[in-house]
Amino acid sequence: MHTESNKLIYDTTECSTCTGTGKYTPFESCPRQNKPQRGVPCPYCGGTRIDGHHQIPKPQVECPKCEGSLVEPETRYDAMPIGILDYIPLKVIHSNRAITFNESWIGTGCLWSTMDYGAHKALSDEKLIAKVREGIHFTQACKVVDKQDMLPAFIAILTNDSGYSVRSGWMIDQVLVERGASEGMAYGIKVYSEGGNGTIAGLFKDKGR
Repeated sequence: MHTESNKLIYDTTECSTCTGTGKYTPFESCPRQNKPQRGVPCPYCGGTRIDGHHQIPKPQVECPKCEGSLVEPETRYDAMPIGILDYIPLKVIHSNRAITFNESWIGTGCLWSTMDYGAHKALSDEKLIAKVREGIHFTQACKVVDKQDMLPAFIAILTNDSGYSVRSGWMIDQVLVERGASEGMAYGIKVYSEGGNGTIAGLFKDKGR
């Protein structure tokens, strides 16, 4: 990955199927598939998997994904290079609001979320930024760029009464529609008990099932 005019441009990366070898080992299911061996070697493949999922390796072939090129196109779901992340400023946005259900349990839309029981309040902005900067090491590009792959003006550290969440500047308004931790948990359990998706329902206000 590299940037041009503040836009993330995708290059190529090592093939995830063959890990850059160009070769792939296909497997076929063992005739005793789904028959647990419970530690006794399978008479067909030698497997001892207690769950019975035995597979027999076949001769290597050319990787079907990269077709021997050793690389594949990068996507927004690959890790963003640390050099690009280091280029984006960090900004602390203070709030003493209650932590949300999303920040407590799920972290959707966040680089990550931390519940430190208020310990961050003892840190200056500079020290909190340094702490977060040190923790940014593996982050998918989709958590940082917008739908047009543009970089944000900053990455936000949104504080709350119990911790903080780290989010792309594009995503800071999402917190306004997130349910509080107790509300989200209660509503999610209610929806789940009625046959719905309690996790999704608990995340955002006014969401259906």
